Amino acid sequence: MTSGAIAVKFSVDEFRAWKNKKVTLLGMSGVGKTYLSTLLCGHHWFHYSGDYRIGTRYLDEAILDNIKQQAMQIPFLRDLLRSDSIYIVNNITVDNLKPVSSFLGKLGNPEAGGLPLAEFKRRQELHHTAEIAAMRDVPETNADDDIRGEPVGHFVVLTGYRRDTREILIADPFKANPLVGSRYYAVNVQRLIGSILLGIMTYDANLLVIEPKSSPQ
Repeated sequence: MTSGAIAVKFSVDEFRAWKNKKVTLLGMSGVGKTYLSTLLCGHHWFHYSGDYRIGTRYLDEAILDNIKQQAMQIPFLRDLLRSDSIYIVNNITVDNLKPVSSFLGKLGNPEAGGLPLAEFKRRQELHHTAEIAAMRDVPETNADDDIRGEPVGHFVVLTGYRRDTREILIADPFKANPLVGSRYYAVNVQRLIGSILLGIMTYDANLLVIEPKSSPQ
């Protein structure tokens, strides 16, 4: 346990009643962290994989350089790489983190596939720095998050148009909306258009157009 950490023990009922549930799984390689996380994902949990973040954001270039160095030792692949006839990509997934483990390697005789002490320590230091950065990327527990957090916002239905006052009629299922205290109200057409454009520019809203079926001929 790190310095300053606080261990909190919940009962089953307290855990189920916990509004923002977050669980950190710590353990050696192979103990089943990814397997358990996959099971939780089947129950609508979001899986933040530290190793996946490390491999795709912080060690991606180092992993690719290591693979290319190995490939350059094969004359056939070396010629193709030097002529840009082929390229190598890092295909890390949450379920397949082998590129990260293969980069870290094992301390031992290079002739037997091991790494010299200096190189092993260099890679461990790179991974240590990347691991700290990946943990700092974890969002705060109560922070609003469109993907991992609770959904916010609501939808409204445009039900009509007053031509004389240039107002759009709104049906709003959210009774306690900040504009008025009613589920039915009208807004100026310019204000509505501005809101729609703002939602499009910020990728924070969708506009769904529903039309009645045409009458059969």
